[in-house]
Amino acid sequence: MTAPSPHLIVEEGPDKGRSFVVPATGARIGRSSNNDVSLSDPSLSRFHCRVYFKPDGSLWLSDLGSTNATLLNGKPAQDEPLHTGDQIEIGQTRIRVVADHLMPESTMAPRVDLGLAGSSEEREDSFQNRRTLWPMILILGAGGMLLLLFALFLLLRQPSRPSPIRSNSSASLPSTPFDLLYEKEEGSSTNLFRYVLEIQNDCLSVKAEDAVGNRRITREKKLPPDVTTGLARDLVHMGFFELEAEYQGLPPENRWSLLDFSMSHGGRSHRVRILNRPEPEPIKTIRETLETFAEQELGLAALSLPPERLLALARDSHLLGLKLFEERAVRTDNLYQSLRAFQSCLWYLETIEPKPDFYDEALTTADRVRQTLDREYRDALFEVDKAVNQRDWENAAKELRRILIMIPDRSDERHQQAERRLLEVERRLRRQP
Repeated sequence: MTAPSPHLIVEEGPDKGRSFVVPATGARIGRSSNNDVSLSDPSLSRFHCRVYFKPDGSLWLSDLGSTNATLLNGKPAQDEPLHTGDQIEIGQTRIRVVADHLMPESTMAPRVDLGLAGSSEEREDSFQNRRTLWPMILILGAGGMLLLLFALFLLLRQPSRPSPIRSNSSASLPSTPFDLLYEKEEGSSTNLFRYVLEIQNDCLSVKAEDAVGNRRITREKKLPPDVTTGLARDLVHMGFFELEAEYQGLPPENRWSLLDFSMSHGGRSHRVRILNRPEPEPIKTIRETLETFAEQELGLAALSLPPERLLALARDSHLLGLKLFEERAVRTDNLYQSLRAFQSCLWYLETIEPKPDFYDEALTTADRVRQTLDREYRDALFEVDKAVNQRDWENAAKELRRILIMIPDRSDERHQQAERRLLEVERRLRRQP
């Protein structure tokens, strides 16, 4: 089979001269061996950028939140189309685009011949050993079999040699007990939503971007080592290393989806990709665990959700808040639940620009609900103080119980204060004849 023409050629950098064919599933580029294209440039991020095909077959480039950015024709790139002749600059490496469309399937060569598989050291050494033995066979012929067997014995006894790319790329990197990269893409011919979560050296970073909504958010946080250790332990217990490496399906017309997980922990590395198919239940659990972890640690409103979903959730919360506020006399806790609904609405809209038409109303009504709740709390507290002053312990206990229902959050200082006072009032009630 004729080798296909490459999509990318490295023109400058430690890997100058290498060329790559991008498979239909796309290719991730960086210095980590868990990438499809592993480069030895030490100035690259572990997972630097990604090239992929849209449904129309066009080639695109996405930065993966790299430290030193990804440049396309000299300008910073986030998610950009690629054209023949374009120059991609990452670290000290410059890559030229020589083909900008998906190759026909019949012309695709095996990935092992393209340098895209991120091969392990053992496979690289095995390949080198085989390449060394064949000339010996041709030279020695049948009469040299004994010498050949002896040479093979010596080769097998040699310790595994790290590949040049692996040794160069990792020389300046500290070893870490837990590394993770999770990418999610949901795309169509008109939009692309991307979410990237990375943990390295106990540092959590999350990046989300939406092409149509022009939403680009990046957050980072240094985590306590025991927090990342706990997350790694949870993922291992969920069976991450036992998952299959690839799950593929057929995308709906003009749409695609991708989930891509890479994790290294305890001397083990594994990568799992789900392309254009519903996620299996174990992977869904892992994905939700990671997204919830990031939201809790970074305090951001559902970065993992596309904007249309956030808008729908915000609108539902807004309507619920209005309903509960109108029915505040029906249940004692309706005011509190109304405020919670408006807070959720504003939380969902935190990363949405421009804000929807109901945003200002949600802000105004949330403030009105908060003031009403504070007023009712002060009124109830006044009744408690009056009853205590009159030693009317029955009414004091009644009003304190109403406060506990009015503000059900046990972490709220008002709830805690009412609970402490209720214990004292009930003690006095028990002492009454």
